[in-house]
Amino acid sequence: MSDYTVGKGRPPRNRQFKPGQSGNPGGRPRKKGAIDVRAILDEPMTAIQEGRARTVSPREAVLRKMVRKALKDDDLRAIRYLIAQFDRHGVLEAPPSGIGGGVLLLPNSMPRAMALDLAENVGPPPWNEKQKAWARERYLANRSDEDRHYDEARGYPDL
Repeated sequence: MSDYTVGKGRPPRNRQFKPGQSGNPGGRPRKKGAIDVRAILDEPMTAIQEGRARTVSPREAVLRKMVRKALKDDDLRAIRYLIAQFDRHGVLEAPPSGIGGGVLLLPNSMPRAMALDLAENVGPPPWNEKQKAWARERYLANRSDEDRHYDEARGYPDL
């Protein structure tokens, strides 16, 4: 017999792995491939819309369903989802100011009526001296005595 003693971390010789033999013959499980979420969301699918089959992207299908849920059921989660999507895609941004909307900042250096006349006929500020002179002439020709007293009290620099 040999002087080999069996104990913790020292299995009997007949139970030891043979050279080249693994203690885990199945090996570590293979790593599963990552899911391509974009490919799934861009993959066309068939959806029933107004009783007819139609090919749409899953993104569109989800968005349409959430709109229906938000409007029909007053579903707060659907409403929050839609607001987040609208914000993410810039739908909630204010349209560029132009005809029919927006805020027009007028200078305090001239009467409001004169500034509005300039904005309507010339465009938004800043205005050059020639444009201001044209508006000043129009304003002074049409202002009332009450406006004249008010203008004098205010002391507009551009008047």
